[in-house]
Amino acid sequence: MAERPSTPRQNRRTTLTDAVRRVFDASGGTYGSPRVGDELREQGWRVSGNTVAALMAELGLPGRQRAKRSRS
Repeated sequence: MAERPSTPRQNRRTTLTDAVRRVFDASGGTYGSPRVGDELREQGWRVSGNTVAALMAELGLPGRQRAKRSRS
């Protein structure tokens, strides 16, 4: 059985995944999905925050959480 050619949607998803990983790595692993999404939009991508969050979850890319401050 021959492999089917990839669809435009699959191609976009692959390219977007690479872009998400590049932005995340460039941030030193500190950016979460909102900031990664902002960077991608600045680069010209039309992508929703939920899509970025889902891709980052699939790739296992958690942004670093800020330390909680205690009130005293």
